[in-house]
Amino acid sequence: MELTLATGHADTGAFWRSLYDSKTFEADLENIYNELKPLYLNLHAYVRRALHNKYGDKYVNLKGPIPAHLLGNMWAQSWNNVFKLLIPYPSASHVDATPQMIAQGWTPIKIHFSSPESDINYLMSIALDKIAFLPFSYLMDQWRWKVFDGRIPEDVYNQEWWNLRSSLQAIPDILFPFIRFPLGLQASTDSSSPPWRTSPLTPAPPHEALPSIQDSWCTHSARLPTTHCRLSVSLD
Repeated sequence: MELTLATGHADTGAFWRSLYDSKTFEADLENIYNELKPLYLNLHAYVRRALHNKYGDKYVNLKGPIPAHLLGNMWAQSWNNVFKLLIPYPSASHVDATPQMIAQGWTPIKIHFSSPESDINYLMSIALDKIAFLPFSYLMDQWRWKVFDGRIPEDVYNQEWWNLRSSLQAIPDILFPFIRFPLGLQASTDSSSPPWRTSPLTPAPPHEALPSIQDSWCTHSARLPTTHCRLSVSLD
């Protein structure tokens, strides 16, 4: 709080938002999220259908939210733990063509990234990690900012948390039926945690140039499509 006041900001949330050098950052973030929301909802529907096929009507409502405990992550931040149920092309990596591929000089990297079906499976795994995380990251900052500036008073902390989980993530958390305020179990909830949660919605400017890169170097020892690149390696 002392740092916040010293920098001329009304609260911690205002200070964090000022780091993005935009006077309309909160509105900007909402617009970005709304643009990406249809993608998340499509993923949500796909995952819900797969979970329904496995667990049935008793546990999964095809027109309702996904119970968080079925996703293998207590906060439903990442859905990769159910990837095996969701692989679009399960047989893509199970075709035994080893002898011929060895004869033609294929490598593990070339095998993985040269098959269209493998590409789709790979992108699904990324979606289960990155796209699934979007609403959770967004609602966490929404909740904290509103707590900091008083829009969410103390007596409705828990209620407003669940309202955000329901409206943005469409995932009820039933792992803690006897805990009144499960958000308190999140170590990054308090005001001392850095404002990293908006990062999935606010990528660095270099991302804008990726579509124009024809021969991107990735972390692997081969030239691969930009869909497989990691920005941890310089393209220089």
